[in-house]
Formats: sequence, C-alpha cells, structure tokens
Amino acid sequence: MLGGVRGVCAMVTPNISGGKIVCMMRGRLSIISLYYGSFLTRTLLFCADELAIMVRAQERGRICMLDDSSAVWTPLAGASMEAGAALATSTARGLGDSSASLFFDVDGTLVWVDPANIPEGEDFTKILPTSGVLDAIGRLRERGHHAYVCTGRPLSMVSDALVAAGFDGVISAAGSCVSLGGEVVHETLIDSELAAELIRLVLAVDTTVMFESRETPLVVSRTLEAVPAFPDMPVAHSLEEALGLAPELRFCKFTQPGMLKAPSIMGDARLCELVEANFDVCDMGLASEYSQRGVTKASGIAKVLELEGLEVAGTFAFGDSENDLPMFDAVETKVAMGNAMPVLKERADYVTDHVKDDGVVHALRHFGLI
Repeated sequence: MLGGVRGVCAMVTPNISGGKIVCMMRGRLSIISLYYGSFLTRTLLFCADELAIMVRAQERGRICMLDDSSAVWTPLAGASMEAGAALATSTARGLGDSSASLFFDVDGTLVWVDPANIPEGEDFTKILPTSGVLDAIGRLRERGHHAYVCTGRPLSMVSDALVAAGFDGVISAAGSCVSLGGEVVHETLIDSELAAELIRLVLAVDTTVMFESRETPLVVSRTLEAVPAFPDMPVAHSLEEALGLAPELRFCKFTQPGMLKAPSIMGDARLCELVEANFDVCDMGLASEYSQRGVTKASGIAKVLELEGLEVAGTFAFGDSENDLPMFDAVETKVAMGNAMPVLKERADYVTDHVKDDGVVHALRHFGLI
C-alpha cells in the first residue's frame, strides 16, 4: 500500500511534473494532494487497500494508478470515473480549498498581435484574447482564484473589454500604475522636468519616441505625422506642442516600438547618459522599453499583494518577453509561453504552448486551476 503512517503526513515523491505529492492517511483512505510550490491544486489521489485511484483536474478523462516503485502514472483498467470524481468532490470539501493569485502579461501571452498584419487604421489595443482564453479566465474566477493583468501597456491602452473579461485589477506601464476595481490606487511618474529634457533631446537628434501615460500617451517626432497602429494617439513636433497636448507631462515610461523605424535613442551620447542615469532599459523584441529605475512588474505585483492582503504563496506569473523577467522574481510559479524569449524559458517552472495555440489555457489545465 502507498506509504505513510496513519494520521501522519509523509512525502511520497519530491517532484512529479514540477510539483510534489503528499500522502496523508485517513481511515481506510490515503489522501494524496499534488502541490505546485505551496499551492494545492484540485488534483487528489485516493488509495483503498492496494488500489490507487487518481482524478486529475487537468486530464479529467483518465483515472490512473501510481506505481510506488517507479513513480509513473499508468491507466487503471476498469475504474469508475464517476465513483472517483464523487469521492474527490466529497473529500475535497472536507479538506478545504486553495486560491491562487495569477498575473498575466498581455501582448504575446493573453493576445497575439502581428504588427506586420494589422489592418491600416485599426487600433491593435482593441484586439482581445481568443474565446478559449476568455472562457478559461472566467472559469478561473469561478473557482475563487484571483486574476490580474500585468502589462507593459499604459492603462490608457488596456481595453475595458479585456478587463471586463474577469480580472480583479490591472498592473500597467510595467508596474508604474496599479488599478483595482476600476480605481487607480498606486502610480509613479517620471519627473516632469526630466520628461521635458528627454523631449528636447529626442527632437534634437531627430528620432521618434512614444511617451506613455494613463491619460494622454504621446508620440514625439520631428517628422512623423501619425502612427498607423495608434490612429488616435497625438504626435508632438516640439516641446511647446507636447506641453499643449499633455500640459503636466504626466508620463510613466517611454518606448521605441520597432514599427516606428526610428534610430535608437541610445545612439546619442547625451540621451544615453540621461537614460542610463534614470531608467531601466528592456528589450521586448518588438520594442525597446524605458522604465523608471526600480519600477517593474515585480514592484507592481508586490503592491497588489500588499493592498489585497495576499501572500506570495500560491502566486503565478505568465509571460513571454524580457520585461516579464521581474514578474518571475515576484511569484512562486513561473510560466513561460511557447513563443517566449529563451531567457524566460530557462527561468520558467513550466513552458506552455504558443499564445496562438491558447497556451494560457493549457497551462491553467496543467496546474489544475480550471
């Protein structure tokens, strides 16, 4: 019979698929729970005499037997799925449940945007996740878990329809802004004098930069008249024009998207010195992102956990690009998308499918969250 002393918890195996299995004897049953970090999934194993029946939340069509010597799951012929599911449900009620807190990047994680194929005049920020991902977020919330958007986009570029899909809150602008229940509860901004100096230098070296804000994002360029992917975003051709469009210069970060085809600001000595003294630079593949020093998705997650009274235990982060690395430092379980940069895959506890193949859904199933 699978091991353990009656009434005492004992480790059966230290690691199976990134988790651990703990066996606890109760009467004639052994209740075996699968954990990822400190998060107790809905995966439970039940043993009666020498028979082990498992109902796996992520593979509901299978009942399996654990071979104690090899720790390999094998199909158990003749087992009743209905009986196993009923036993799992009744026992789970007695054991209590765990809730997780999950943080999702947007571009390349929740949604797939191909800049080369965006129809002219269409705002890519209005593109939503697939119906499969939206349904999974809904089921996640129905199970009592917490879900948050954690994106590099400023809040003004996070669509209301995305938030309404079932998210508790939004960490935007790579951690500089936190909103919960539709209200901004935390924000850090670039000093306005520093922003003005950046604008002067950007115009002086004849390049293009997108200054991001939850109120008035702004493109600064001497020559560009409009950005096709952002048809509603104003363009300033001088500092005076920028002050007219955004009087207080309330910017949280700035970027150079590849679609702008502009010379890198790091090619100018004066801009490079100013940036290196005040900002963290992140290569996101399709854009270079310049965030306030020390302000990251990790600091945004820490603020959410503080304000919501949540623990690091049971936290998950889903991401694909370099600015998601700080998220991995702030949570317990790290999930990289199949399309993620190699550096994220190396750090991840689990690599899921490509975003185009609903990788978020597959990961949530893998961890027994839906």
